[in-house]
Amino acid sequence: MRPVEIIHKPVDPCGHVLLDDSLIEHIEFGSHTLNGPSRHKRVVLDITIELAQHRDGLWMWGTSSMIRGGYSGYRVGAKWGKFARTREDALTAASNEIEARNPPPAVLAWLDSLCAPDQLELFA
Repeated sequence: MRPVEIIHKPVDPCGHVLLDDSLIEHIEFGSHTLNGPSRHKRVVLDITIELAQHRDGLWMWGTSSMIRGGYSGYRVGAKWGKFARTREDALTAASNEIEARNPPPAVLAWLDSLCAPDQLELFA
């Protein structure tokens, strides 16, 4: 787990999530095809992180994962009451959530790459 500041606000069970994909940054890892009759086959993403900036300037995230046949996830939105000050902090918080679901090593390496500092930051 990587250290990150999460700003918690009350959860709004009747609140909304973002439905306009043009407002959401999607970061995806891996996919597989669900088998069935050929017209019913569909591709399922293994990991999705959604990032979006709230109107107050804070950042929100949502995560979805299909790990070892089990699904866990939620769509990005203010209703969950989880915010971060920066996009990078929101990405780190989302990565920590995925890591807590005990993903395989390839996913852990991908999460590490998402949260790695830029090369210029190493020399600042």
